[in-house]
Amino acid sequence: MKMDDLVIGTLIGIVLGIHYGAELATYNVLFVVFLVLGGLKLVLKK
Repeated sequence: MKMDDLVIGTLIGIVLGIHYGAELATYNVLFVVFLVLGGLKLVLKK
């Protein structure tokens, strides 16, 4: 794999990340909230 391919792939990944980031941001926040709540439940059980 050439360095050029790696750079192009990274740029495409960044562009797609920004494009879909707005849509997925809400789901990511919910996911983090559930993780935190789940973690707190585990801690409180101990």
